[in-house]
Amino acid sequence: MSSLISLTFSCSVCSYEIRGEYEAEDFDYPVFCPKCGRQNQLPARTAMPTVQTTVVEPPAQQPQVVHKDVLVETSSNAVVAVAPSLAQAGQLDKPSTVEPSPNQATSSAPPQPSKPSMGAPSLNRIAWRFRPVAGTKQIVPLRNCVAIDGLNRIIAALGTEVYALVPGATGCEVAWRFATADHIPGSPVIGPSGSIYVHSGDGLLHALNADGLSARSPTKVGPALGWATPLVDDADRVWISPATGGLVRVDESGQTTARPFWRHPSRLDCTGAILGHVLYIGAEDQYVHAVDLNAQRGRDLWNQQQKVGLTGWYINSAIAVDGDSRIIAASRDDTLYALELDGSVVWSRPLNGRAIGSPVITDAGTIIIGLTTQGRNSESLAGRLIGVHCNSGQLAWSVEVDAPIESTPLIGDAGEVYFGDNAGRIHAVTIQGRRLWSEQVGSAVRSAGTILPIGQIVFGTDEGSLVSLRCTSQSIAGGWPKLLGSSSNRCPMLE
Repeated sequence: MSSLISLTFSCSVCSYEIRGEYEAEDFDYPVFCPKCGRQNQLPARTAMPTVQTTVVEPPAQQPQVVHKDVLVETSSNAVVAVAPSLAQAGQLDKPSTVEPSPNQATSSAPPQPSKPSMGAPSLNRIAWRFRPVAGTKQIVPLRNCVAIDGLNRIIAALGTEVYALVPGATGCEVAWRFATADHIPGSPVIGPSGSIYVHSGDGLLHALNADGLSARSPTKVGPALGWATPLVDDADRVWISPATGGLVRVDESGQTTARPFWRHPSRLDCTGAILGHVLYIGAEDQYVHAVDLNAQRGRDLWNQQQKVGLTGWYINSAIAVDGDSRIIAASRDDTLYALELDGSVVWSRPLNGRAIGSPVITDAGTIIIGLTTQGRNSESLAGRLIGVHCNSGQLAWSVEVDAPIESTPLIGDAGEVYFGDNAGRIHAVTIQGRRLWSEQVGSAVRSAGTILPIGQIVFGTDEGSLVSLRCTSQSIAGGWPKLLGSSSNRCPMLE
């Protein structure tokens, strides 16, 4: 029997700390640090997250499209074996339903839901789950965000693989599957030409076409950082934050230069935002930087010698931009900052909690962010979702839940906000902070989500799977409603 305990895990590579509730087990468990992306080993007989992880040797072949069966759990509690093809979504073979065997490791039976901590009782809103099959190099907890392509397919980076999924009311089909040689910590990004970009841990930037094939040879850009997602501009140039610091540019043909586009001693371990020809991005030197992307070589438009763009500590959470083009940044000093485009600080607000996820912004000008806070006693942690007025930095509303919130919220066009917590619940509140409902999905939800046009939200879980819930919204709202701002994971200022 396993028991739930509280644990603080300190990464042996970068010393980043993770705190949460885990199940104690009698064996070691490999953990991938969400900050540096490196694998660490917890001591035996301590604790492990409530997931099952398979680690096998990496594939010997070059990255390629892989045709294998995957397991899709539908709302009817059956396991669906899907034989993917490279055809378009409308030409996919229909999945055949099979009964799960008694000893099947990936049983489709969902865990018994616990009583929701807020809102209306559970109505079994889960539409489907998608789990990568065992036999991939590794299955890791998901912190990134899926993208939606022009065919309304889900483009997901799951462990070492990229999937294109065709969602339906009670399940999804696999259009294609592409394997890389190492895990992909950041989100997939879809460029203006339709190319899909992912940055894997082996230091390669992959460009895929709509059929899941390599659009060109991978570009060597250096190891992927744990918090930084590649950014693509309106010229199909990709901007990478390498582990050595600074900024790397990859042009539309996949070429880069030996020298970084912008040399800087600090790592830009943050997902930035591109407005016009300027990249706004946080760094480990406590600054938000404004990098001119049109220059021959990168230059910071903000003067650090005059402390322009200075915050209180590292900036890892993704940058958001409000309707007045203010830069919103959550710093590791547990403070939220609003900066003008000239780098001046409009206001700063102590959060009274730790922001692991990123801020999102309603089109009416309310910043929404999830926090990890102190629980009812000194030995427990809880969560709080807050709304902050963009113009003043004043608190608009606050909603408390029983577990830390590391998930980046998602704002739908029905005026609802969706977010996950570390106890495995997905919640919905109104944009005014009124509680609506909670749904237990069985595994911690620390990822960012998106909305499907068929009225579903999709989040990633700590067991490396995707879960889809039925919702009222049909699309993302205006403003900066999700991580990276748009369904394609491109900054909305560029679309």
